Amino acid sequence: MISRTNKAIIVFAVLFCICVFAGNNGCNGTDSREKVDDVVEEFSGKKDVDRYQRVKGEIYQIQKRQSKKYDQLLVGDSAE
Repeated sequence: MISRTNKAIIVFAVLFCICVFAGNNGCNGTDSREKVDDVVEEFSGKKDVDRYQRVKGEIYQIQKRQSKKYDQLLVGDSAE
Protein backbone atom coordinates (compact mmCIF):
# COMPACT_ATOMS: atom_id res chain seq x y z
CA MET A 1 0.00 0.00 0.00
CA ILE A 2 0.96 3.61 -0.45
CA SER A 3 2.14 5.27 2.70
CA ARG A 4 0.66 8.50 3.96
CA THR A 5 3.82 10.43 3.01
CA ASN A 6 3.77 9.10 -0.55
CA LYS A 7 0.09 10.07 -0.91
CA ALA A 8 0.91 13.58 0.23
CA ILE A 9 3.76 13.78 -2.30
CA ILE A 10 1.50 12.56 -5.11
CA VAL A 11 -1.26 15.02 -4.17
CA PHE A 12 1.29 17.84 -3.99
CA ALA A 13 2.72 16.87 -7.41
CA VAL A 14 -0.74 16.77 -8.99
CA LEU A 15 -1.69 20.14 -7.48
CA PHE A 16 1.62 21.60 -8.59
CA CYS A 17 1.04 20.40 -12.17
CA ILE A 18 -2.47 21.85 -12.17
CA CYS A 19 -1.18 25.21 -10.91
CA VAL A 20 1.59 25.31 -13.51
CA PHE A 21 -0.86 24.46 -16.28
CA ALA A 22 -3.35 27.08 -15.09
CA GLY A 23 -0.58 29.68 -14.77
CA ASN A 24 0.65 29.08 -18.30
CA ASN A 25 -2.86 29.17 -19.65
CA GLY A 26 -3.32 32.65 -18.21
CA CYS A 27 -0.71 33.99 -20.63
CA ASN A 28 -3.03 33.25 -23.55
CA GLY A 29 -5.38 35.95 -22.30
CA THR A 30 -3.13 38.64 -23.76
CA ASP A 31 -4.85 38.24 -27.14
CA SER A 32 -8.20 38.91 -25.53
CA ARG A 33 -6.72 41.80 -23.60
CA GLU A 34 -5.33 43.33 -26.80
CA LYS A 35 -8.75 43.05 -28.47
CA VAL A 36 -10.42 44.71 -25.50
CA ASP A 37 -7.82 47.48 -25.46
CA ASP A 38 -8.32 47.98 -29.19
CA VAL A 39 -12.09 48.33 -28.79
CA VAL A 40 -11.68 50.73 -25.86
CA GLU A 41 -9.25 52.88 -27.87
CA GLU A 42 -11.69 52.92 -30.78
CA PHE A 43 -14.67 54.00 -28.66
CA SER A 44 -12.71 56.52 -26.61
CA GLY A 45 -11.51 58.25 -29.76
CA LYS A 46 -7.82 57.60 -29.12
CA LYS A 47 -7.44 55.97 -32.51
CA ASP A 48 -8.99 59.00 -34.20
CA VAL A 49 -6.62 61.32 -32.36
CA ASP A 50 -3.66 59.13 -33.34
CA ARG A 51 -4.78 59.16 -36.99
CA TYR A 52 -5.23 62.93 -36.83
CA GLN A 53 -1.72 63.40 -35.46
CA ARG A 54 -0.25 61.10 -38.12
CA VAL A 55 -2.07 62.88 -40.96
CA LYS A 56 -1.12 66.26 -39.49
CA GLY A 57 2.54 65.21 -39.54
CA GLU A 58 2.25 63.96 -43.12
CA ILE A 59 0.65 67.21 -44.24
CA TYR A 60 3.42 69.18 -42.54
CA GLN A 61 6.06 67.13 -44.37
CA ILE A 62 4.26 67.64 -47.70
CA GLN A 63 4.02 71.38 -47.14
CA LYS A 64 7.69 71.50 -46.24
CA ARG A 65 8.65 69.69 -49.47
CA GLN A 66 6.39 71.94 -51.54
CA SER A 67 7.87 75.02 -49.95
CA LYS A 68 11.37 73.76 -50.68
CA LYS A 69 10.46 73.06 -54.34
CA TYR A 70 8.85 76.49 -54.63
CA ASP A 71 11.98 78.14 -53.24
CA GLN A 72 14.10 76.20 -55.73
CA LEU A 73 11.86 77.37 -58.57
CA LEU A 74 12.20 80.97 -57.41
CA VAL A 75 15.99 80.65 -57.24
CA GLY A 76 16.02 79.03 -60.69
CA ASP A 77 13.86 81.78 -62.20
CA SER A 78 15.95 84.58 -60.73
CA ALA A 79 19.17 83.04 -62.09
CA GLU A 80 17.88 83.21 -65.69
